[in-house]
Amino acid sequence: MKIGFRSLFLFLMIFLSFHVLNLTSALGFSSFGDLSCGQVNQPACSILSNEFWKTGACDKGLKQLGGNCFIGSRAQLEITKDNWFLRAFNFQSEFLEETPLNKSFLLRALNAEMYKEAFSEFETNQVYGLTDLLNLGVRSFSINLGVHDGIIKVCAPSNCGTKSRAWFQWIEEISIWLRMNHSEIILIDLKESPSNENFKMMKPLEIHFGSTIFRPTDKKNNAWPSKKELLEKGKRVIFFSSKKYEKNIFHETDSFFIPRSNERSAGGFSGQQCLIKDQKIVSLKLMNDTKAFTLEDQETQGQYLSHKGIIEAVHCGVNILSLINIDIEKVGSSIWSFEEGIPKKDVKEEDVCVYLKSNGKWMNGFCEDKRSFACEDMKKPGHWKITTKKGLWDEGDEVCSESFEKSKFSVPKTGESHKNLLNSYNRTFPVWLNQLISKNNWPGYYAIVPHISGRPLFGWYKNVRQWSWMNTTLQMWTIIPRDEGLFLLKNVKTDMCMSVADGLSEDAANVILAECTGGDEQLWNLEDKGSGLFWVRNKNSQKCLDLEKTKKSNFNSVMQWGCHDVSQHKFRFLRVR
Repeated sequence: MKIGFRSLFLFLMIFLSFHVLNLTSALGFSSFGDLSCGQVNQPACSILSNEFWKTGACDKGLKQLGGNCFIGSRAQLEITKDNWFLRAFNFQSEFLEETPLNKSFLLRALNAEMYKEAFSEFETNQVYGLTDLLNLGVRSFSINLGVHDGIIKVCAPSNCGTKSRAWFQWIEEISIWLRMNHSEIILIDLKESPSNENFKMMKPLEIHFGSTIFRPTDKKNNAWPSKKELLEKGKRVIFFSSKKYEKNIFHETDSFFIPRSNERSAGGFSGQQCLIKDQKIVSLKLMNDTKAFTLEDQETQGQYLSHKGIIEAVHCGVNILSLINIDIEKVGSSIWSFEEGIPKKDVKEEDVCVYLKSNGKWMNGFCEDKRSFACEDMKKPGHWKITTKKGLWDEGDEVCSESFEKSKFSVPKTGESHKNLLNSYNRTFPVWLNQLISKNNWPGYYAIVPHISGRPLFGWYKNVRQWSWMNTTLQMWTIIPRDEGLFLLKNVKTDMCMSVADGLSEDAANVILAECTGGDEQLWNLEDKGSGLFWVRNKNSQKCLDLEKTKKSNFNSVMQWGCHDVSQHKFRFLRVR
């Protein structure tokens, strides 16, 4: 009996597949995937991998080239961290790092299982894939899970098929992004999911995230921590589900997200009056004080937040925007602070102080210009008055305290507070805000600015003192990395390093300039205290940089003191060149 070539080839492939699957099982590969292949910049999965037979050589949206997996249709959005609106969006997010998570602001992608470019055969709700959405600023995802061919997939249970994406691969892409972005937190909630596949659901989470999961047992006193607190504890990802899954991983959906129904749908929102279904949002938020407040697109009802609606929702104090088809324009609509194109990538050393323009947008300008000041009521945070008296930027504290009782020179930190400032009774523009343009990377020249005074440090002979802003290299410093997260702080004009005099360990020991030797008395640890502020702690003494005398006058010198959570121990590092 003759056997045709195609039949023989088919027989061999079936035979090989059978033995390969047995071999991969014996080697310990499982249905939750192979961590060593199939993702971006990984080798393509070979026939020896169980993942090859279940989902292909490369994950959905990737292409195979030369035995490796590369970006295919997954990432279509060309955006970098230097993009102006992304920098502005991140700038706004920094304001809320010390705010409880349920009072913070998040963009939430609804039904983010699939995206149009890679899943053209499905009806999808997002333009872009996971990595693109994350790079755009999305930090929360709402998804459905189903089962097909014994594999948990990210899809509506009624619409799962061979081409649907595997759950373990979706999770792996999140994991890869988190490992490249060390100061971010992601929230994921499951809307629908299989009830009898617990092991396959949980195992990828434990493998990829493990101790970085913020678990229900980590939540104390029914209160949500801030982003800063989560990062300090090494927690990077939070899972929610309305079903009773693994209690050691999943929080109840209703403990954070509203709505569970259509009661917070975009269709019931009136932006001009900040009403939803004829009730004031501020009142609804007070009724649900422990929960985040969200507005949600409703595809089944054809109700979506427009660009204008997003702007209004941000100004009304909505915490979470749950959106379909998120794109650059929608993210841009949530920026309530900076003028388009600001903050710029390169800022001149004399132009780092921020003011509010008459059009309601922020601009950075020359710190020695005279303007009015924005003063916040200390008894009623978010309520504002504007001074009639004008002055230099670093005179803000003094002018506010003189002009209004129990007020402080401040800056709005939410869209709602910003709207209140714009509606304050004495509107005189432009107005100084208590904010400086700050950057987080260390190459280049920096101004070291005490938080309490706003007057940069400068090198004068062998002294370190503070002075109002000048266009001079005396006020510029280079931050030179050393081992174990330590730095030399080198003055550009004098070419000498900031040092504790005589290597003393006592409080009030002078901080001076000395020839750079790299000794312990010259090494400083920059401890991030949130909102762009740092402790500058000496390696030898373990004490913090501090200012002498009034702390707010020109020519005050610098010393060290035991570290405390006070403004005179906190400094900004502002990239000026």
